[in-house]
Amino acid sequence: MLITIAGYCWVCRQPLHYDNKGICSICIRHLPLQKNRCPTCLYPSTHSMILCGRCLKSPPQWKQMLTVADYRPPLNKLLHLYKYHPRPQIALCLARLFLLRWLSHRRENIVHKPDRIISVPLHRYRRWHRGFDQVSVIAKPLATWLNCPYQSDTLIRTRATLVQSHLSARQRQQNLDHAFVLNNTVLVSGKNLALIDDVITTGATLNAIVPLLIRAGARSVEVWAICRTL
Repeated sequence: MLITIAGYCWVCRQPLHYDNKGICSICIRHLPLQKNRCPTCLYPSTHSMILCGRCLKSPPQWKQMLTVADYRPPLNKLLHLYKYHPRPQIALCLARLFLLRWLSHRRENIVHKPDRIISVPLHRYRRWHRGFDQVSVIAKPLATWLNCPYQSDTLIRTRATLVQSHLSARQRQQNLDHAFVLNNTVLVSGKNLALIDDVITTGATLNAIVPLLIRAGARSVEVWAICRTL
């Protein structure tokens, strides 16, 4: 006798018709939309194609930013469960959510497929403690679905930094000073890169990494994440 185990939506806990989807279509349709956001930082702007005052005054070095939703229910709770309990099996549904958002923007000709996907790495001690690198596990299936090369060792975290969630914006930037180096065996020169993280808050991690990629000759860097805090 064959026994099947029904899958459940990670958000509403209702049974799924396809248990490998992770989140049901109803919950996906009801994810909060990001309207009238600055294309480079996703803070509120007058129009989705107009830079906010902050980015006009001090333009980021990355090309644009794309996330699934703001860091609020239901995705903030799902990400917390994914990272801290931990639930690595949630990675596929998070990657699928990002893929759906990316495809939506691709149909509108807002985004283009990068030459390579890279991810923000964990320090080896934290990866050992957590049991997995939460961003890399999202990036791998996403790269497969987009038929795009992914190199998990493009960036190296040189030291175990403090947990960012309890730090101010200035403390976050200081905490990440010289925390990353570029793997000198990986060439990024002339490449259009997509840098993926799980959550973007102050942008301190981006400010520590993107200049490394630009100095190494990257043609452009897009920033991808599951959520953006406001």
